[in-house]
Amino acid sequence: MMSATTRDRIRSFLPSLAFTLLLIAVAAWSIAIMFRQLGYGLEYDEAYLLGVARNLAEGTKRLFQLMLHIAVKNSPDEQMMRLNGQFVPVDPSVWDIDMDMEINVGLGTGQEDIKSVALMQTFATQQQIWQTYGPQNGLVTMTQMRNTLADSLSLSGIKNADRYYAPMNAEIEQQLM
Repeated sequence: MMSATTRDRIRSFLPSLAFTLLLIAVAAWSIAIMFRQLGYGLEYDEAYLLGVARNLAEGTKRLFQLMLHIAVKNSPDEQMMRLNGQFVPVDPSVWDIDMDMEINVGLGTGQEDIKSVALMQTFATQQQIWQTYGPQNGLVTMTQMRNTLADSLSLSGIKNADRYYAPMNAEIEQQLM
């Protein structure tokens, strides 16, 4: 059985360990990019580097889950936190410590142009199917076509596609036909 003092030492050590691992990952990534840009003969495959970054991110995911668990378990009753620009009292003890965490490794921008072209080709194909076989074609719906356009906007950095294309679902489609 672990003593309370040992447990407290481990708890105080975990945040600094997580931060250190994060700094190491950023440093390794930066060095790899620097060598690649300087052309020192080190040719890294982008997919390999992305895989390394994903593995590091998944490793830090568990550390951040542990930090969340410790923060919830040892938090005072309420803390003031900024939420939407306003400071509000928040009680971390009611947070779900088993909440899901998703890792999104957003490295580089080399694939956006390929994805954009693929989306536009998909939209052109969807239009051809719609025009050739009509709305009851069984292959393409208005919702799918709208989602293709929304994904294209999102890829170019415009996150609020609803400003440009009305939300669509099966019920709305039925009303329009």
